[in-house]
Amino acid sequence: MKRLLSFLIALCMILPLMIACNKETKPKEYLKIGTTDELGCVTVIVSQEGNDETADGTEALPYATIQAAMNDIAQIDHSIISSVAVIVKSGTYSVTSPITVDPAPEQDKTAKIVILGEGDVTVTGGVTLTASDFAPAAGDTAQYFPEDDKIVMIDLKNYGFTAEQINAIISGGNYFKTVPALYSNGVLQTLSRYPNEGFVSVTEIYDSPETDLSKVKLPEGETTAKSIFFGEEHLDRMNTWHSTDTVFVGGHLTGLYIQDDTKIAEKSDSTPKMVLEHTTETPKKGGVFYFYNIPEELDAPGEYYIDANAVLYYYPTEEFETATLTLPVSDGLFVLNTDARVENITLTSSRGTAVTATDAAEVWDCEINQIGGDWAIYFDGGFADIKGNNIHSCRGGGIYVDAGDLEKLYTAAVSTVYNNHIHDYGKVIYPHAPAISANGVKVTVAHNEINDSFSKAISFTGAYQVIEYNKINNVLTASDNVGAVETTGLINIDNIVRYNHIANVGAAGYYYELPDYSYYGSAGILSNYSGSYYEVYGNVIDTINGDGIHMDGRYINVHNNLLIGCANWYVMDTAHEYSLYFKNGETDGIYEFEDFIFSPVWKEANPDLASLIFDLNQTTKDDPRAWAVPLGNVIDRNWVYYDRYVRYFDNWGTAPYSIEDTVHRFSGDTIDVASDSRDNGNNTSYNSRRNKVVIEELLATEKVAEFVDMDWERFQTIGRVMTEWKLGE
Repeated sequence: MKRLLSFLIALCMILPLMIACNKETKPKEYLKIGTTDELGCVTVIVSQEGNDETADGTEALPYATIQAAMNDIAQIDHSIISSVAVIVKSGTYSVTSPITVDPAPEQDKTAKIVILGEGDVTVTGGVTLTASDFAPAAGDTAQYFPEDDKIVMIDLKNYGFTAEQINAIISGGNYFKTVPALYSNGVLQTLSRYPNEGFVSVTEIYDSPETDLSKVKLPEGETTAKSIFFGEEHLDRMNTWHSTDTVFVGGHLTGLYIQDDTKIAEKSDSTPKMVLEHTTETPKKGGVFYFYNIPEELDAPGEYYIDANAVLYYYPTEEFETATLTLPVSDGLFVLNTDARVENITLTSSRGTAVTATDAAEVWDCEINQIGGDWAIYFDGGFADIKGNNIHSCRGGGIYVDAGDLEKLYTAAVSTVYNNHIHDYGKVIYPHAPAISANGVKVTVAHNEINDSFSKAISFTGAYQVIEYNKINNVLTASDNVGAVETTGLINIDNIVRYNHIANVGAAGYYYELPDYSYYGSAGILSNYSGSYYEVYGNVIDTINGDGIHMDGRYINVHNNLLIGCANWYVMDTAHEYSLYFKNGETDGIYEFEDFIFSPVWKEANPDLASLIFDLNQTTKDDPRAWAVPLGNVIDRNWVYYDRYVRYFDNWGTAPYSIEDTVHRFSGDTIDVASDSRDNGNNTSYNSRRNKVVIEELLATEKVAEFVDMDWERFQTIGRVMTEWKLGE
C-alpha cells in the first residue's frame, strides 16, 4: 500500500512535466490555403464573388477581401514555400483602413508576397457620392451662406467621421493636410476661401509686444509676436464674418519657398492687422496669403465648408447632377511590413499615403490618384523598386524613398524609381512636396516623366544617388526660390545628376507684380544650404525663370550642360545659410542628422570632410565665415544659349577660374557677366522667350559636336520608356 501511494505521489509530480514536454514538442499547425506549384509558389485567389468565412484561397473558394487573405497567408508554413502570389480578380475593393501585410509570426522567414491585379482592379479608401446623397442646406450654419438656396449638405458622421475628430482638426494646426477632402470627377474641390482668386499681400510687419504669447507659437529665436498689416478693403470683408475663431490662414507668409498653415490669434476690427498663432518663420513684407474654411465665403461653385458638427456644405458645380463625387475616408491603402509587391492595381481615394513600406518592397504599374497624405508612396528602411506607375491628383508629393543605412554607407541593393509618370501633384502641400524624394544610399531615379505642379520635381540627399534621363516640364508654377531638381545639406557623397531635360520652370508672372514682393526665381538645378559632393553633367535646362544651375557648397563638378533661355544663371553662389558651424573645435552647431559625417566610415569614403572641419574649426554661429567655404568646385565646358544674365559670385575672393573660361555661349544675344541685380524685369524676358527655341533644331547644329561626353542617342530616350536601360550607365 505504501509502495502504491508513493507511485501515485510520484505520478502526480511528473505528470505536469510530461504534459508540458508534450506541449513543447507538439508540431506547430499551419494553415493550408491556395494552390502550390512544383517551385513552391503558393497562389491565392481574391474575388468579388468570394467569402472570407469559407475561403481557402482556391479558384473554387476565393477570399472576398485582400486583408483576409493576408491574415491567413501569415499562418502558412513559410519555410517550405518560395513565394505567395495573391491574384486579385477584377472589381472594386473598398477599405476603411489600410490593408496590412505583416511578417509571418514566430517563423524564421516570410516568403515574398506579390499582390497582383488581374484585369481592372481598384482598391479605394473612399466613398462614392452622387447628387442624391446630398440634401438642401439647413440648420444654424446655413444662415451665413451668401446664397443658401444653392448650397447642399451631407453629414460626415454617416461616413465614419465624428464631431470630435472634426473639432480637433478645426482647433489644431495642419488643416491643409488633415481636413477631409472632396473630389468631383477626380478634381479636388476647394475649401471656401477669400479671396476666391489671388491673395492678400502683407504690406508691413510690426512688433506686437502686447500680444498674449500663450496664444502664439513663435518661430525659433523670436521673442516677440509680429503684427501683419494688409489692405483696408480686406479688413472690411473680415468684419462681415460672424467669427474668426475657426478661420484658417494659408499661403506664403514667409516666402514662396514654403507654405504656411495657421490660424488668427488676434485681430483688430478697426485696423487691418492681425497676429497669427504660428508660422515656421517670421512673416515678411510682400508675403501673400488667403483665408479659408469660412461659411460666409462659400460663394463659388466647387467650394465646400465643414462645420464643427461634422457637416459638409457644398456649392455644386454645373456637372453636379451627373458628377461622381468622392470622399476619402481611409487613412491609407496598403502598409507593407515585409517583402512584398503591389502590382497592376488602381489605388485611389485615401486620406493618407497610398502605399507605406517599412521593409523591402515594390510598387509596379499602378494607377494612383486622389491621395491626401504627404506622399502617394512612402518607403522607409528597405530596398525599393517603384516603376511604371501613373501618379496624379495628389494633395502632397509623389514618391518618397529612404533606403539603406546612411550612417554606415551601406545598402544590399540599388533602389530604383523608374519609368513613372507623376503629374498634377502637390495640390495643397507645396512646394516641399516633390514628385520624387530620394534619400539614403544608392537610389537611382531614372526615366521618369514629371510635369504640371506647384511643387519641385526631384529632391535628393545622401550617398551614391543617381538622377538621370528624367523629363521635367512645367513645375514650380506657384513657388519661388526653389529648384526643380534640388539637394540640400552636407550629407552627400558621390551623387550624380545627368542627362535630364528640365523645361519651363518657375512662377514667372504669378507673384512678381505684387507690391513689395522680392522675386528671386526658381532654378533648374539647385544646390541649397551647402548641398555638396556631386556631379552635374549632360543636362538640357530650357526656359527657367530663375537660375539654370544654382550652386552652393563644395566639391561640385558642373560640366557639359546646355542652358537655354534662363532668366539668370548662377554658376555658383558661395555665401549662403550655414548648415554646419563649429565653436572652439566643438560640433555644437551641427544638425542632428549630420553628426555621423565625422565617423570613420564617412571619412574613409570622403577624405574631403577633413578639410571642411579644418576650415570652420574656429568659427561661431554669428561669424559670417561660419558659412560653408567653397572648395574644390569645378565648372567647365558648359554652353549657354539666349540668356539675359550669366553671373558668377565669389564672395570669398578665392576663385581659381573665370566665367569666360568655363562657360561658352553660341548665341548673338548680349550676356551681362557683371550684373548682380535681381529684378522683376527678368520675368518679362522669361515670359517672352518661353518655347522660343526648338530643342531638336538646336541639338542638330554643329555646335552639339563640341559637347564632350554628351550621348545624344541615349538622350533621345529621356523620360518614360517601354524598354528598360541598364540603370546607372
